[in-house]
Amino acid sequence: MHRKSREATAASHAEFATMVAEQEAERAREPSPNPLFDLPEEQRAKLFAWLRECPYDDAVRHILKDQGLAEVTPDQLSDFFQQEAENHWERRIERAAYEANALVRLVG
Repeated sequence: MHRKSREATAASHAEFATMVAEQEAERAREPSPNPLFDLPEEQRAKLFAWLRECPYDDAVRHILKDQGLAEVTPDQLSDFFQQEAENHWERRIERAAYEANALVRLVG
């Protein structure tokens, strides 16, 4: 029984890693007119960490300057955070689905 659990968990993690890699590859292929969308994943994480510590506009200006990217308009900023929120919740839902599938395989 324990072996089935490890196998199901490993399969779930592998499926999730594949999905994340595909999303990142797709994002890398599509250059955006909004420089925030072109930030690497690690820089996006850094931006969100900075948003907790300093004013919103300052954090965005700093990360863009750090990356040598142009300033963004308020509309671009809004588009970026809307898309990030959607991606965040999609990933959380997909993770939950993979975990649920692993449990179903374990019990089944």
